[in-house]
Amino acid sequence: MFGFIVQVILLIVIVLSGLVTLDLSLDGLNIDPSGKLLVLVGLLVVAAVVNALTVPKIRRPIAARIAEARPALAVIRSPVKLAGLLGGNFVAQFLLALVLGATVRAFGESATLAELLLTNTLVSLFAGVMPIPGGIGVSEAALAFCLTAIGIPSPTAAAIALVFRLLTFYLPPIWGGFGMRWLRRQAYL
Repeated sequence: MFGFIVQVILLIVIVLSGLVTLDLSLDGLNIDPSGKLLVLVGLLVVAAVVNALTVPKIRRPIAARIAEARPALAVIRSPVKLAGLLGGNFVAQFLLALVLGATVRAFGESATLAELLLTNTLVSLFAGVMPIPGGIGVSEAALAFCLTAIGIPSPTAAAIALVFRLLTFYLPPIWGGFGMRWLRRQAYL
C-alpha cells in the first residue's frame, strides 16, 4: 500500500512540476499527462470510493479485508515506522530509476532523472493494476513504450526494458534463494 502511495505522490509531483512531458501516442491518439488527466483520475477514484461505501455487496468484502489488515496497519501509528515505510519506498523508486538510467546509458542513450522516475513509476503503477503475477510481459512492454515516449528508439527501448527487468526482477531470486538457504542453515529463519 505504501509503495502505491509513494508512486502516486512521485507521479503527481513530476507531472505537475512540468519536468517531463511524454508523447504517449496510440495511432494518432495523443495523451499528454496534465492537470486535467489528474483531475479525471481523481474523480474516478472518488466515484469508486463512494461506490464502495454505499453499495453493501461491495462494502462487505472490503470491510472484511480491512478487519484482517488492522493489526498490520497498526504500524502507521508510529511516526518513526511510518517514515521508514515511506522513506524506504522513495529510496527504492530512486534506486530503480538509477538502475534504469545505468541500463539506458549502457545502450548509449540518455535520459534525465525525472524521465527515468516518471517511466519507472508509470510502469510500476500500470503493472500493479494488471492481474498478472509480477507484471511478467506487461512491465517489459510498458517500459519499452515509455522509453520510446521519452525519445529512445523502439528497438533499443525494447532491449533496455528486457535487460532492466532481467537485472531487477528475474535474477534477484537466484541469489535470494542462496541467501535464504544460508539463513536457514544458520538458524536465523
